[in-house]
Amino acid sequence: TVAVSQAATRDGTWQIVMTATDAWGNTASASVGTVVIDRTPPAMEAMHIAAIRTEAGDVIPTEQVTVTVQAEPGSTVVLLADERVVTSAVAQVGNTTLSSVLADGTHVLWVTATDLAGNVASQSASVVVDTMVPQLVTSNIVPSSQIGIGTPVQIVVTASETLSSGILS
Repeated sequence: TVAVSQAATRDGTWQIVMTATDAWGNTASASVGTVVIDRTPPAMEAMHIAAIRTEAGDVIPTEQVTVTVQAEPGSTVVLLADERVVTSAVAQVGNTTLSSVLADGTHVLWVTATDLAGNVASQSASVVVDTMVPQLVTSNIVPSSQIGIGTPVQIVVTASETLSSGILS
C-alpha cells in the first residue's frame, strides 16, 4: 500500500493515473479515476426582498417576507433572519424563492448559496417589517366653535410613530 498526496493547482476535472516502477525498472500504470476540483463559490445574483431591490432600511409592510435569488443550479440556498435559519431550498434553473414570517422590527437577512463542492456565496440586507397601523389622537382644534369660510383652523394631531405623509379630508 502506498499513499500519495498531490495538491491541486487549479479548478477542473483531473484524471488520476498511478505509475509504479520496481527495483528492476519495470513500470506499470493504471487509471484509478477522475476527480473534480471546484474552489469557486457559486454564482449568485443580487437578492430581492418582497419585490423591491434591497437597500439598508427597506420597509416591508407585511410580516410575510419573500426573498428571490438566482443561484447556481443544485446549490443549497438558505435564508437566515437575525442569525437563525428560517428556510432553505435547492436552487433550480432560474429564480429560487424563499419565504418566512417575521415579527415587526428591524431584521438582518442573509442568503447563502452552497454548491455541491461546498463553496459558499452570501449576501445580506437589513429590512424593517412594519405592519402596525399608526394611531392618531386629535388633541386640539383652534377655534373650537363654528367658523366662517376662509377662517384658518389649527388642528394638532399626535401619531404613535413618525408619519411619511398625511392628508386632511
